Formats: sequence, structure tokens, C-alpha cells
Amino acid sequence: MKHILSFDIAKGKSVYCFIDELRNTIIDASFIEHNKIEFDNLYNLIKDYPNLVVVMESTSIYHLPVENYFRSNYLSL
Repeated sequence: MKHILSFDIAKGKSVYCFIDELRNTIIDASFIEHNKIEFDNLYNLIKDYPNLVVVMESTSIYHLPVENYFRSNYLSL
């Protein structure tokens, strides 16, 4: 089963939601600041779910901290 982490990106912060492919909510819509501590906390909540897909909008440069964090962590698994 796929698991989807979806972000609505803004400058320095985002709202995310975590669901499975059947649209069952695992984590309700939640606010996150774009910093390592909050990314690490989220990562620890989701790291054990298989087949993770991270989805976000490309908003100028505001999505880059989210993209860079999850690319670096999931490419190292």
C-alpha cells in the first residue's frame, strides 16, 4: 500500500496531511515550520510506513527546504 505525505507550501511554513492510498487519514492536516527540528519530528512519525510518496506544489523557492529534507532522508534509506 502506498502512503502519501502531501504539503501545501508557504513561505517558511506548510500544512501537511498524511494518508494512505485508500484515503484513510493517518495524520490530519497539521502545521509545520520549515526547520530541521520540525522536519525531524515529522520524519520520525512517518519513516516506518512503506512506499512513501511525498507530494508538494512548486512555489517559487518556498518548497525547496521541504524537498531537500525529504530527498536527502529518503534517498539514504
